[in-house]
Amino acid sequence: MINLKDVVLVIGASGETGSRVVKALRAKNIPVRALVRTSEKGEVLQMPGVEVQVTNLTDPAALQSALEGIKYIITATGARNFREPAETEAIEVTYINLLASAIKTAGIEHIVMCTSLGTDNPERFPPLAPVLRLKNKAEETIIGCGVPYTIVRPGGLVNEPGGTGVLIRSKLEISGRISREDVAEVMVQAILQPEARNKVVEIINQMGETPANSPDLFKGIA
Repeated sequence: MINLKDVVLVIGASGETGSRVVKALRAKNIPVRALVRTSEKGEVLQMPGVEVQVTNLTDPAALQSALEGIKYIITATGARNFREPAETEAIEVTYINLLASAIKTAGIEHIVMCTSLGTDNPERFPPLAPVLRLKNKAEETIIGCGVPYTIVRPGGLVNEPGGTGVLIRSKLEISGRISREDVAEVMVQAILQPEARNKVVEIINQMGETPANSPDLFKGIA
């Protein structure tokens, strides 16, 4: 289980979900190493307890350097412009392949990765099917790398405040939306709760369900 003095590496830290992960970690006084692509993107993350590091995610040496002294990783990257296939593949697959290779020898104890609802059945969401297939490859890579993992598959992401309640299952038969705040909190809880290890979970917001910060969030999930 994580020691709250351990630094957590957040990859994609300047993104809409990643920045919320950083805030959720700091709310628990957990130190953060935040990876960003440019110094400009790192400006919004300048706060006590956060070490901002500019890193090219497709540079193996840079990735290896970013992992030094790290035991826990939360990765919240994702392609934005699906009209650029090469860029999409670099973010969704190439970077994950390099990361998987690096963490095998880096002493990583747990990696939490955010993907998407539908990665196991891309045809369920036809407009997103091409990128969901890439995310599926990325999931398989992380699951197969030999490091304890948690894969978090959120429904449609919204920027509304969290706290509605999170429906969390190994497989959801319904689709829905979820606040990025709640997604971030679920990923942080994954590194805090031993029951989250080596699990794939799908999450959406639903009234009456357990809050994202529940200490029993992952209990009972096969």
